[in-house]
Amino acid sequence: LLVQHYFIQSNLRMNSIFFVLIACFLSVNCNPNQRIFLESKQTLPHSNGWTNAGKAKKNEQINLVFALKQGNPALLEEHFWGCSDPSSPMYGHYLTLEEVAELVRPDIQEVKRWLRSYGISPDRSCSSPLTEDFLKCSMLVQTAELLLETEFSYYTSPDTSDDVIIRASKEYTVPYRVGKVLDFIGGLHRVPDVRRRLIVRER
Repeated sequence: LLVQHYFIQSNLRMNSIFFVLIACFLSVNCNPNQRIFLESKQTLPHSNGWTNAGKAKKNEQINLVFALKQGNPALLEEHFWGCSDPSSPMYGHYLTLEEVAELVRPDIQEVKRWLRSYGISPDRSCSSPLTEDFLKCSMLVQTAELLLETEFSYYTSPDTSDDVIIRASKEYTVPYRVGKVLDFIGGLHRVPDVRRRLIVRER
């Protein structure tokens, strides 16, 4: 079940990064530092009913989650089917969490180098699970705006003005070399589903 979980998760992530490669191939002067849109379709918070309540203060602290592409998806798939096939020499040889982590470990160092170049210390400001496929980092709004070439604003919920969150009010970009190892960045545009919460309250 553990291997199956990581196999499915890996497939979902692989599908979301193809446009990054296409963007580079179509560019005549593609270079590692060229800025690209990491996500092909970025839905801004106001599109989901949240109201922009003004620019966020530069010294506000925010958390961003960097989702990295998992490595060796083909090898993981091979082991997934092999350990379930009685005719395979891998049959019944299920991977431990540590073995799965080693197999799918992404290139997290590229992201860490990028963060350090903007004064963010991954050792002090970030944390990641054993698999290192997610990197959660705390930083100032001012730093995040420079890092991602975007702007952040306060947003209020459609059902109550008491719910205030900070999200990017513009699309964001990353260097091509970083985009090759990232799937998406959480904490920028995605917002809580207030419609679902309203349905629960009505029940």
